[in-house]
Amino acid sequence: MFIESDGVIYKFTSPVYKKELEILKPDRFEDFEMISLSSDVFYIKYTWLDSIRLYDKIISKKQTSISFIIDHKRNILLIFSDSESKINHLLATIKYYLDSELEKIDVFNLFLKDKKQINDFKISSLDINDTNGLKTINLIDLKNRKYKDFINKNYNNITSFTIQINNSYIHIDKSSLIGVPNNSDKQKVLEFLKGVDSHLVQSSS
Repeated sequence: MFIESDGVIYKFTSPVYKKELEILKPDRFEDFEMISLSSDVFYIKYTWLDSIRLYDKIISKKQTSISFIIDHKRNILLIFSDSESKINHLLATIKYYLDSELEKIDVFNLFLKDKKQINDFKISSLDINDTNGLKTINLIDLKNRKYKDFINKNYNNITSFTIQINNSYIHIDKSSLIGVPNNSDKQKVLEFLKGVDSHLVQSSS
């Protein structure tokens, strides 16, 4: 199973084309392992030699890797990592090879501010930290009006939430770190990326 547990989403500032991905030629100490998930989406494992430093001197190198999904039709990148250094290295590498900048998507506010279902997505529960402490609130049975009102009323106290996609769940915290269950199949993740793109289109219109 290729799905990993944590991820962040970025948007390319200029189009990325399928041909560019298919002809990626890594440097001597790098490798791109690429799997096609659909006609528009690639799963890529990027491996490189990372320098280990001591007092600003390189004392050794170790093999490091990071996995990501590129949806070139929607120009979206999902990086499976919560390591800032790995993510920054990957972003620099992508800029070098694809000549495109990337902007992190604030998925947390993107979904909360829309306060509605798109592509069968719905916020099923909220984690709220208020004067009474941390608690989880189930929203899945609330009618649309009450659903919106509840999010509006508690917006400043929401620390994270869970989105239901059919029978799967994706967790998103305030830093827009996305928690994907390890047993998720690729189709659920691709549906999620489509939903993010739908929200982006709507929020910009």
